[in-house]
Amino acid sequence: MKLRKIAVMLLAIVLMVGMCAACGEPEYEPETDTQAATVMDTPAPTEPATEPATEAATEPPVPTTGSEGLTYTLNSDGRGYTCTGIGTCTETEIVLDTYNGKPVTAIGYEAFRGCSQMTSISIPSTVNRIEQSAFRDCTGLTSVVIPKRVTEIAVQLFEGCTSLTSLTLPRNLKVIRIEALYNTRLMDIYFAGTEAQWAAVTVEEANHELDFATVHYEYQD
Repeated sequence: MKLRKIAVMLLAIVLMVGMCAACGEPEYEPETDTQAATVMDTPAPTEPATEPATEAATEPPVPTTGSEGLTYTLNSDGRGYTCTGIGTCTETEIVLDTYNGKPVTAIGYEAFRGCSQMTSISIPSTVNRIEQSAFRDCTGLTSVVIPKRVTEIAVQLFEGCTSLTSLTLPRNLKVIRIEALYNTRLMDIYFAGTEAQWAAVTVEEANHELDFATVHYEYQD
């Protein structure tokens, strides 16, 4: 009788332990084919495509024509340049034309003063002003052609140009300033206008060199 009671008690204990173990484990649901397919078929997220970095566009350098090494200053209107000096240029035959893609419209104050190495200078038609003493004491200059837009031979422009024998002047010239031609050896003036137009040009003092030069009227260069 006692053995039977003991056996019943042991069976009850075993059942209770089994039930507690079952309560502690989470309920398991088998993975369905649909769920597995969803996980496998979903593509991995991708980052948006970016264009390869490119270097910033740079503008090509604007060509400059004429003698290299001359110095220039941009005019206040931003449309052209004034040549201000010989700079690092070592040429003897100076050529002005364009700078940084813009025309040269003037030659500045004393720009080439004392430049004895310079034997000639080619001035473009875009130049409308040549300032005081720009060619003073340029002892190597022998002849110069003044562009058509220039109306004034500035003060002491060619003073001390002891080799200057020939000068070509435009028909719209209005005045030759004081000492513009002083201490030159002018022999020939080539004037694009008529004799009457030459007579109307104002010649200031200390330009006696003109008295010894031959004026050629209506000259076409």
